[in-house]
Amino acid sequence: MARRRRQSVFEDIVEVASKLPWKVGLALALVSYLVLHAVAGIQVDQPASVGIMGNFMLKQFVVTFAAFGQVLLPFCFLIGAGWSFFKQREKEQI
Repeated sequence: MARRRRQSVFEDIVEVASKLPWKVGLALALVSYLVLHAVAGIQVDQPASVGIMGNFMLKQFVVTFAAFGQVLLPFCFLIGAGWSFFKQREKEQI
């Protein structure tokens, strides 16, 4: 049995998006950008006491992830949509 090489999360998302119809990939890119952009814009207030530091840290982590994800996730979906588009055109020409 051959071993499958390990892929990054980026490669996994592109592979999944490439198996969807290309229009779905474009829609996912748009929706993921809009949702993550809205989350990235949330203002996280400073904690008033040490007791609520865990809640503050969780909110800040989510906002930071959304700030990076609003660029990376739609990019992955766009690459997958392009790949899907070219596979579909190749299949139609045969």
